[in-house]
Amino acid sequence: MMDYKEIQEMEKILGEHAAVLERMDKALSEFEEHQKQYAKLSDYYGSAEYMQDLERYEAGEIPEEGVATVFSEDAVFDLIGENFEMALRMIEFAVKVIREHWK
Repeated sequence: MMDYKEIQEMEKILGEHAAVLERMDKALSEFEEHQKQYAKLSDYYGSAEYMQDLERYEAGEIPEEGVATVFSEDAVFDLIGENFEMALRMIEFAVKVIREHWK
């Protein structure tokens, strides 16, 4: 009787990788679609409007509830860095996949 273990392993890898690609496609689509919203936040963070709102927040004219994180500065700055790092990671990984599998 023939041993089909390796073929079964390949079948398993095929199914698992197809599922990973499907999840990745959904996550990447969500990331792409949300970049417009992210751009609004990023633009706001560096604007004169943000600085005016921050001054009003610090003067107690804007309540903390629901807005405090935006004015923490670190949260938005860190998110901008994380977004950049994620984009860079995607580029680096894409190049790696292409180089390793399309020789």
